Amino acid sequence: MFGKKLRAALKKIGMKQIAFAGILKIHPNTINNYIKGRQNPEVDKKAMIIRYFEENHAFDSGFFDEKFTPAGTADVGKRIGIFIDFSKKNISEVAVDLNIAEEELNKIIAGEVFIDKRFLILFEKKFNVNKNWLISGNGPRIIDKIDQGVISIIGEVPSGTYVRDTDLKIETIEVLPRFVSENLFGLKCGALSRRESEYLGMKPKDVIFIDANAGFKDEDVIVLEDRKDRSLIIKKFYNTARKSHRPKKKPLENSDSDNVLSELSESEDELQLFPESPLITINQVYVEPCHRKNKAWARKIDESIYKYIGKVIYLSRDYNENESGF
Repeated sequence: MFGKKLRAALKKIGMKQIAFAGILKIHPNTINNYIKGRQNPEVDKKAMIIRYFEENHAFDSGFFDEKFTPAGTADVGKRIGIFIDFSKKNISEVAVDLNIAEEELNKIIAGEVFIDKRFLILFEKKFNVNKNWLISGNGPRIIDKIDQGVISIIGEVPSGTYVRDTDLKIETIEVLPRFVSENLFGLKCGALSRRESEYLGMKPKDVIFIDANAGFKDEDVIVLEDRKDRSLIIKKFYNTARKSHRPKKKPLENSDSDNVLSELSESEDELQLFPESPLITINQVYVEPCHRKNKAWARKIDESIYKYIGKVIYLSRDYNENESGF
């Protein structure tokens, strides 16, 4: 039983349930329910637990003796393979069109890796393959026209943006034409604490619009992804140089994503949710343009704990008034 093995694993490393719950960012009672067999973890949560012990405590891959496929990915991968075979496309050509490695595409088809919903949206745009057919097998395979007046909601905070076995389709929200952009996507705020809601001006039922191609400046609200468990967090960026006696830096411009962090690469500027929260230094955050083009940043990829997902532009309840509150 998984619960008994989880209890044995925690005992082996001398970790209490409440501490482990903090690492997984779930309620301690949930861990207790796993251990006592009153509740079975979802497939993706079980994968995260096993990965934690294997990567952080060198547990043998057979300790939990769990054979699993990341949630929802096996059938999605098969459908991607079906489309490639049906269209008589070469896998290497498809990989080039999607700007990913051929090896990674083969893993996706085999159902060996988590699949991000952003990947499915890109797949739809490139090949006119219905993203909802890829997820559930329902509906037409090929679509003649992609909706232009909607933004896709690709996930929830903190659970993330990858496909789950409970997903039936990718939800969308209608927006005014001026808000439509291929770089915009929606996230449900989900399980925000009362303090987070008050500080960020968000409610758990809100949908936030994220610009994945935008840089950020002082006091912008941004979304980060934990590179280990793929969970999402919302933070407010503080350029502490502007709030201390250090020399004032040139303001960071939203439109120049390549330079957003280049000026800060050697600094200890912080990202923080509210003053008493644990601090995250800017050097712990992976921002693709900076790490890809800046050699100094490229050397720090392995040090990055979080990945920058995008900047919060609007809330769903106020975008019609063109007021984001940020």
